[in-house]
Amino acid sequence: MKNMYKTLIEEYREVTFDWHKARVVKWLKLDNGRFLDNILVYANIDLRIAIERYILEFLIILKDLQLSNKEKERCRSINGIFALMKDADPEYRLTAEFTKIIASITPEIPEITIIDTGYLKRKWEELSEYCHKQIEPDES
Repeated sequence: MKNMYKTLIEEYREVTFDWHKARVVKWLKLDNGRFLDNILVYANIDLRIAIERYILEFLIILKDLQLSNKEKERCRSINGIFALMKDADPEYRLTAEFTKIIASITPEIPEITIIDTGYLKRKWEELSEYCHKQIEPDES
């Protein structure tokens, strides 16, 4: 256990969704069902960052890697990222629904999963609540 702890604390930070998601798994393995506050806080923070990165990476893909300077500036905050995603979401959903219909009648095309960005935003907000429960620490 001690080596895993040292590795988690001292490993070099990366900024991709999958790196943060993998860290959540590592934190939970380290916790090993003991519900240790500090470890769960770190897992929570990494999961929030993973959601932020996922939405940002998804947004960049939807924008064909072409974010304007104004959009890049808005992406400096999570609220800006969620607002830009909300703007892009209707067009994405139409394209994804159409592709899903085509995939349903074309056996060679794999099934399409539509990403529910509203669900991810709600989960991000729930995780934020755990980080900010200072008055009633037993609830967090």
